Amino acid sequence: KLLEMVARNGIKLGDIVKGLPHRVQAIRQAFCPQDQLGTVMRRAMEHTKAMPRTLVDGIRFSPIKDNSAWVLVIPEKERPYCEILTDADSKEMAEVLAEEYSAQVYEWRKSIV
Repeated sequence: KLLEMVARNGIKLGDIVKGLPHRVQAIRQAFCPQDQLGTVMRRAMEHTKAMPRTLVDGIRFSPIKDNSAWVLVIPEKERPYCEILTDADSKEMAEVLAEEYSAQVYEWRKSIV
């Protein structure tokens, strides 16, 4: 039905695509043994307490003040990893956030005594 409407109105699909916002994602896996996952996620909760966040399957938060990017930290249930998924306006920002929060998981793990 959508394609019929587009065709009837003489709209090109390329024009529709150009009007969509451009988003880029990056993914990293940060090693985190199962016995440290709970502590790492608690540290992530503390780290993000002043940020807009959502708690579904992990912790999704916006570290950038204008909310133009977000990070999702997902604890793996079957493997000793946290997955770090980022979304931003540019590839550079997505990659920087993915690297930053992968390193942050490592730092949170180091703080476990």
